[in-house]
Amino acid sequence: RRMNGKAWLYLRVLGSFVNTYSGAGEEVRGLVAAAKPDVMGPDTIGPDTIGPDTTGPDAIGPDAAAWRALSERAHAMAGAAGSISAHEVHDAARALERLGLLLAGDLPPDAENEGDAASAPHASVHDLVERFDTAVRTTCRSIHTLLDTHGG
Repeated sequence: RRMNGKAWLYLRVLGSFVNTYSGAGEEVRGLVAAAKPDVMGPDTIGPDTIGPDTTGPDAIGPDAAAWRALSERAHAMAGAAGSISAHEVHDAARALERLGLLLAGDLPPDAENEGDAASAPHASVHDLVERFDTAVRTTCRSIHTLLDTHGG
């Protein structure tokens, strides 16, 4: 059903996805580390842990800019995953996108609880990154198997 029924095109897009995103988990870890090096531990997101940049209402501090970079990259990854119907990757990337917006201070506090339960305020940053990485690795392995089977 994808790519107007052109299997060869879909296989090419799948191969491109693997080439582009097979290392996405490590990329996301790097973006999170750039935003806040201490959040890759078991800490949870909440009022007493990590939050938006607090350097001033109009200031864009390094944390906020880094969280926005994570959100933008996750948005692109979600789009690519959606285009190939990689639902687990798409959902995990959307959760990371929301996380980045939340921690950059770009989502109002009441928006924290909307949408995917994985992006709720008590979700662990580490758990979200691991969920994304696992989904990407699983998807890329499946695509490799498909491409090997169909000569892609």
